[in-house]
Amino acid sequence: MKKFLFLSVSLLVGVFSATAQTSQEATKERKRGRVEARLANLTPEQKAKLEEKAAAHKARVDSLSPEEKAALKGKRKELLEKWRSLSPEERKALKEEWKAKKAGN
Repeated sequence: MKKFLFLSVSLLVGVFSATAQTSQEATKERKRGRVEARLANLTPEQKAKLEEKAAAHKARVDSLSPEEKAALKGKRKELLEKWRSLSPEERKALKEEWKAKKAGN
């Protein structure tokens, strides 16, 4: 009886983890499709500008020391935790503030 219970629980866990993994993969695939569609609609000038920005970003990242990269990763985690701890009203207010700041620039 214990073996049967263990097997059924382990099977359920396996099914749930497989379902979650395929769901994540499907989400990534949809996101990738949207990005590719957007890229396909860009003009050659827009593509060149985007590639230039990507190359500049890669050069900046490559020039960082491992310590600096780790510090940035830690800062990113900290900011994400801070964002997740905000209430929906606080998030909305912050987004509005960012939009206003962006419109002002």
